[in-house]
Amino acid sequence: MFNSFDNYDYIGNPTLKNEKAVEINAKANYHNNKFHLGIESSYFYIMDYIIGELDSNLSAMTIGANGVRVYNALSHATIFDVYINSSYKFSNTIAINGTVGYNYGKGSNDENLPLIKPFSYMAELNYSTNKFNVAMQLEGNGNQSRYSSFYGEDETASYAILNLNFGNVFYVKEDKFILKYGIENILDSNYSTYADWNNIPRRGRNFYMNLSFILM
Repeated sequence: MFNSFDNYDYIGNPTLKNEKAVEINAKANYHNNKFHLGIESSYFYIMDYIIGELDSNLSAMTIGANGVRVYNALSHATIFDVYINSSYKFSNTIAINGTVGYNYGKGSNDENLPLIKPFSYMAELNYSTNKFNVAMQLEGNGNQSRYSSFYGEDETASYAILNLNFGNVFYVKEDKFILKYGIENILDSNYSTYADWNNIPRRGRNFYMNLSFILM
């Protein structure tokens, strides 16, 4: 099977054992009047972790493919993530919140795992009433310094984008309508994320609008 994401042919292996995993989750929150701080973390220990490994003795079957990978099992792999979020309410209508996250993944062969999200962040300033809200968002990822060249992954540059979104609530008789609209990637940044196929850039500046109807 040809995988156009990393440009390799893959050969299956029906003799592999099923993966097994142990997962640990932890969460803590702190509230003090108008301020909130939270932290959430997960740890996965995956046994018989299945992944495609390059076999240089095999020739590619698809024209233009970089080579052939055969599915094998590592004795184990570990994946860890932690997210910290906070918010502060200046008033009943104005608030600011933000989140930062870190992810880590490594196999028993001491190689980085592919498709592990790099350092990420999001900050938002919002104004909200019962019938209207507006929010300015800054979101982005850091440089993907722990990419997995061993599994055919390449480095993805850092990026940051600005978004602006609005929301209105209105009623027609007793029926409720929610109108959402806004601008994504206001500065028209050219970027792609760690998970984008062949590093194809994501959308530039774009506008959206949608209407939801709630029957009361």
